[in-house]
Amino acid sequence: PLVNMSTSWYDSLSKLVTSKYSSNCRQFTSHNGQVQYTAILNADSAVSFPLVSVDFARKEGCLALVYRESQYSTQTSTVNSSLISDFVELCCFHLWTQLI
Repeated sequence: PLVNMSTSWYDSLSKLVTSKYSSNCRQFTSHNGQVQYTAILNADSAVSFPLVSVDFARKEGCLALVYRESQYSTQTSTVNSSLISDFVELCCFHLWTQLI
């Protein structure tokens, strides 16, 4: 169902993410204002972060988990699984609220 959701769904999810993670959330907009990115940053784990992107021009949205590549180490770093789990739960909750 997430693939078929409208841009308004992703936009409202972005607002929900901003509301829930206000102190750890950053929003970025493309120079033409057509693409909006909402990232949840965590000071304890700079290895990865969840990202919601909404492209209003192409009428599509995307959920992603962005990983940081290490330039100097070949070891894999641990990700903040509680943040990822919380983000997935928030997405599911938002999906559920839109279905009822």
